[in-house]
Amino acid sequence: MDDFRGKRVTVLGLGRFGGGIGAAQWLARLGAKVVVTDKQPADALADSIRQLDGLPIEYR
Repeated sequence: MDDFRGKRVTVLGLGRFGGGIGAAQWLARLGAKVVVTDKQPADALADSIRQLDGLPIEYR
């Protein structure tokens, strides 16, 4: 499935080592409306969240 335009997708676990980051970036580039969650607070994941800048990705 390569067409995610208009689809809502939740990525559970942004992480600090790239797994969630890569998935979120890939899905956003394919047109998905991406929401990323993680059990860690945003300040603990600041570096990871910065890697999502410029993409239509929401962090909760």
